[in-house]
Amino acid sequence: MKHYMHLNKEPFEKIKNGTKTIEMRVYDEKRRKMHKGDIIEIENRTTGEIMTVEIINMHVLSSFGDIYARWNKIALLYG
Repeated sequence: MKHYMHLNKEPFEKIKNGTKTIEMRVYDEKRRKMHKGDIIEIENRTTGEIMTVEIINMHVLSSFGDIYARWNKIALLYG
């Protein structure tokens, strides 16, 4: 399945250059439709550039604190 997202310029560029490898989102109705192997078309809100990525894994955690404790903040783009 294909999904669509819009990101601001900085996180878009960090994903593009491989610095940001984890995208975290609230597990809402839209995210519940996403699965490992699905494709996400991401549009840069500033430039309109589009890149396509594949979901290679998903982790559902109970809080953002659990996310920060588990992953490197640089990979999350918050360090």
